[in-house]
Amino acid sequence: MKIDAALLPGGYEWIVILVVVLIFFGPKKLPELARGLGKGLREFRQASDEMVDTIKNADLEEPRELPSASESLPVTPSTEAAEAAQDRSDST
Repeated sequence: MKIDAALLPGGYEWIVILVVVLIFFGPKKLPELARGLGKGLREFRQASDEMVDTIKNADLEEPRELPSASESLPVTPSTEAAEAAQDRSDST
């Protein structure tokens, strides 16, 4: 995903954003906010890397054999009734 450079803030805009954040949160809270943001980004990257690894490993595994159609469908009363109806229509 590309980010258009025109959408990102410029130099003076960053300064204004930092001043506003400093006014709202104060100088004592900024290190805590930065630590929390860093931890969140780190966890997001780890989860993203794990997901990519899982997808890559799934592609490397040998494909599993699918059961045949007769093995995968259990016989239930509704299946038996359908077979009986089929047999009746075949005999007529």
